[in-house]
Amino acid sequence: MNDQRLRVVGAGLVSLGVILGYFFAYVPWEAAKNHAPEVSGTSQVLFLTPTALIFGLLLILFGQNFRQTIQKTHRGKQQLTLIGWIVIALCIVAGIAANEWLKSALITLGYS
Repeated sequence: MNDQRLRVVGAGLVSLGVILGYFFAYVPWEAAKNHAPEVSGTSQVLFLTPTALIFGLLLILFGQNFRQTIQKTHRGKQQLTLIGWIVIALCIVAGIAANEWLKSALITLGYS
């Protein structure tokens, strides 16, 4: 995939992250703030929001260089580099943090 296409994919991922964040974090939080009788959200989907945003922003900023930095081809197989594993770990931590933030915000507003 060429550099321009990777940047377009990055823009798509950022858009996906914003949409997921809106529907699975902001909407439930606003419903709780407005004392809705029931608030629901899917934490598994919210977990993907930071991942989409992080990968999208890095692809927009660095394009092909980002892809080459996080993965290498060894004997015909693609493998993550150390930097790739660090980015994955950052995505996991950010996803957990987003879930925990929403849970604590809902508990603070009186929802369990």
